[in-house]
Amino acid sequence: MVPELTVSDFAESLAFYTQGVGFAVAFSRTEPAFAYLDFEGAQLMISEFHQDGWNVAGLTRPYGRGINLQIECSDVEGLTGGSRALVVPPLPRDRGGMVRDRRRALGPARVPGAGP
Repeated sequence: MVPELTVSDFAESLAFYTQGVGFAVAFSRTEPAFAYLDFEGAQLMISEFHQDGWNVAGLTRPYGRGINLQIECSDVEGLTGGSRALVVPPLPRDRGGMVRDRRRALGPARVPGAGP
C-alpha cells in the first residue's frame, strides 16, 4: 500500500521530501501537481489540494492527523541527515519516543534555498 498525502504547497512539500529527506521522484505531473516518490523501496505520493481531488473533509492544520508512516532503510542517519538542515522544530518526546504534546501543530517546513 502506498499512501497519498494531500499538501497545500506542492513545491515546498516536494523540496522537503527530495532535498531534505532524500526521496527520488519516480513519476510526476503538473496538472494537478502530483509526485510518486521512492526511497529505497519506501514509496509515497504527494498531490496538491484541488477541488476535484479526493476530498473527504475540510483541509485544516495540522494535516495528516492520526497518520503514522514508517520508512525502513539501510542508513537512518542518511535519511534524517538532510532533514536536520530544514527549519522543522522537533516535537518534544518522552523516554519511549512518543510525542508528549499532541496539541502542538507544526507550520510548513522550510528548505533553505528552495524559495520563500
